Amino acid sequence: MDFGGDDDGLLHKVVAEKKAHLKNAEAILLPLFIVVAVIVFVLCFWHYEISLPFSIGITILVVPAMLFGVAFPVGYILGKRAARRLKSRIHDQS
Repeated sequence: MDFGGDDDGLLHKVVAEKKAHLKNAEAILLPLFIVVAVIVFVLCFWHYEISLPFSIGITILVVPAMLFGVAFPVGYILGKRAARRLKSRIHDQS
C-alpha cells in the first residue's frame, strides 16, 4: 500500500507505536495469566481437594482459555485503535 513519499515514515511510526502497545499489553497480561493459574491451582488442589495431576491439568488448560478470553479481545481492541489513528493521521495529512 503506497500512500506517497512522506507517508512511509508515518507507517514506520504507526508500526512502532503498535509494537509499544503490544509490549505494554504483554507486560500486563503475563502476570495476570500467572496469578489466575496459581489461583486456579490453589482452588482445585486445596479447596476442592482434586488430585495433583488433575489440578495441574486444569491449571494448564486455564492458559489457553485466558488467551481466547482475554488476550485476543485486548489485541483486537489495540489493533482497532492503531487503525483508527492511522486513518486519522492519513486524513490529517491530506
